[in-house]
Amino acid sequence: MKPSYRDVVLLKGIAEMSSREAGQVLGWSENKVNVTFFRAVKKLNVSLKEGEYFESFIG
Repeated sequence: MKPSYRDVVLLKGIAEMSSREAGQVLGWSENKVNVTFFRAVKKLNVSLKEGEYFESFIG
């Protein structure tokens, strides 16, 4: 996962920050936070469905 995707997922998804709060931390606009979060979740869902995420832990 790209670092920007990871960062926004951690802040919005895990830490439950608002888009405004995450934007302040990352130095991004709220719109960029929302778009990047949407893309990151989409990518994560695809990776999980293909099994790539779990395979990276198993080796």
